[in-house]
Amino acid sequence: MKTLRVKRETVTVVESRKPDLGQPPNIRFSNWRRYEDRQTKNVVLLMTGCPGDVGRHETCGVPQHGYRYEIILPTE
Repeated sequence: MKTLRVKRETVTVVESRKPDLGQPPNIRFSNWRRYEDRQTKNVVLLMTGCPGDVGRHETCGVPQHGYRYEIILPTE
């Protein structure tokens, strides 16, 4: 709390590029949204994947893919 830094051991990679699924080398995961599921209390993360060389308001030229992750946090 004193330095306002993120502790390395608390960071988790949620998504990385998967070439075997046809994702381009410059894929950019963006437009993420999150919410807490009211029933499970888990965090749900939604995001899209698009090639990284596309401008902010352009379309990908390839179908965008939607990704959904449910993050289960430890209980105290």
